[in-house]
Amino acid sequence: SVFEETEKYKPIPNYKYIGALFSTYIVIEIKEDIYIIDQHAAHEKILYEKYIRSASFCYIPISIY
Repeated sequence: SVFEETEKYKPIPNYKYIGALFSTYIVIEIKEDIYIIDQHAAHEKILYEKYIRSASFCYIPISIY
């Protein structure tokens, strides 16, 4: 799962779904503000965060002369 129980996420504010724009963007309203969210970019961010959490980083020391 992308969202693990051990991770701490900010609570999602109450929002109103307005609709989709050009089949590419999600339009929502939070309080008196309108947000336009790029669905493709949001999906890439989720995949990137999932990759970063699952990747095991290996640090290799190097010598600089």
